Amino acid sequence: MRRTLCVCFLTVSLMVSAIEMFEGDFILLLCNYPTFNLDQPKVVWTRSGLSPSTVHKLQLEGDPLKDQNQLYRGRTFMETNALETGELNLNLTNLQLSDTGTYTCSIQDFREEQRVTDIELLVKEAVSHCLRWTVAWTASFSLPLSSECPAPPPQHHRPS
Repeated sequence: MRRTLCVCFLTVSLMVSAIEMFEGDFILLLCNYPTFNLDQPKVVWTRSGLSPSTVHKLQLEGDPLKDQNQLYRGRTFMETNALETGELNLNLTNLQLSDTGTYTCSIQDFREEQRVTDIELLVKEAVSHCLRWTVAWTASFSLPLSSECPAPPPQHHRPS
């Protein structure tokens, strides 16, 4: 099965970005914030419409996932040094249709909480993904349409 990595670059000011991905893919959501002068910082990724809303949380004492929504168990991770580098990136694997929604990266310290970014994610059915590759291949290589996912085309022929 083909996997796709999507990288969204987000800066300190609040940004909103929209991304379309397919079931089974994985995504890297980037969130950068200067954490070097914060007292006891922690980063919290949430998704609107969930209860509990926590997708992933990281603090200096480790990766406390006890508040994590069950839908994300075993599918999220962050670099352990994220709070030191300010690269608060969230890796979300094996995307599901139910992952569609708005993801928010927030940084918290002893005094306050700062909302850094919002990312709108739309997860589409994998069948659409297969048909997209088939149509792209048909246009470039005159291959017949099929109901199965074709192997990805050579790197230099991959459609953008």
